Amino acid sequence: MRRRSELQVRPAHSVVARRTAAGMWCMGLLSTAAAFGQTRPTVQAKPVFEAASVKRSQSTDDNRQGGPGTNDPESIRMTGSPMRRLLGRAFGVRGVDLEDLIKGPAWIDAECYEVVAKIPPNTTSEVFRQMFQNLLIERFALAFHHETKEFSVYDLVVDKNGPKIKQAVHDPKALPAAGPTPRARDGKGFPEIPPGMTGFFQTYVGDPHGSHAYWTIRAQPLSELALRLTDPNAGRLRVIDKTGLTGNYDYTLEFSTVPFPGTPVPDDFVSPMDAVREQLGLRLVPAKAPLDVVVVDHLEKVPREN
Repeated sequence: MRRRSELQVRPAHSVVARRTAAGMWCMGLLSTAAAFGQTRPTVQAKPVFEAASVKRSQSTDDNRQGGPGTNDPESIRMTGSPMRRLLGRAFGVRGVDLEDLIKGPAWIDAECYEVVAKIPPNTTSEVFRQMFQNLLIERFALAFHHETKEFSVYDLVVDKNGPKIKQAVHDPKALPAAGPTPRARDGKGFPEIPPGMTGFFQTYVGDPHGSHAYWTIRAQPLSELALRLTDPNAGRLRVIDKTGLTGNYDYTLEFSTVPFPGTPVPDDFVSPMDAVREQLGLRLVPAKAPLDVVVVDHLEKVPREN
């Protein structure tokens, strides 16, 4: 190691010259990197609808059409829908879960709205939910946080003899066919689905005791079945997909809805749980699970201008 007295002292202009040269060399590297597209990563813009209209509604009919996984994936229309329903759409909550997993002011069940939005092509359900959340943040100044709470649930698992459903063979790049929801039914009562159309389709046939459900599912993951089983017509079952089966599937499901109050259970009654086991080769097992609860901290009743 050199002693201090032995260090060579260079003229100041030499140091400046070396620093200038080094700086020019670094700038040259940056220019070369930019020329080859090696630029700093930019923050991706938040997902939003291509266009959206939100306004208060005097109707309370709560009609909903369109969205990913339906026959109209590039638009969404909700009329007469309470705010709780809008929040459920934004966070992927529906059926029996709406009251337990969405917590907010009392008025979210009374105030109804109309939402019409145009969705970019090939938008997934997850991205769609992010778009809807951003819409509520922008128009209603939504602020929220998440909490975790344990609930009684049903685990959807594969039955001992294996699944009876078949994996979808649809072209994943093909867009679902556009048009109205199919109303024609086949000889067994299931909706007739035109070629190329994917999504969840249902019909109900009423009788003196209640109604019979006919579901046709095309190219949907089993998480969609778990979500649909929370509906009132399916018995309000809170279901978590634990089958371990990935990909999309085609299948049909036929079951009896809950009988009307005061009417006897018919002899041919088939519960959704029995139908899932017998027709799909899957099983619903009672369990406990921690679930995410969305808690609204702030939300305005009147939407901001479109």
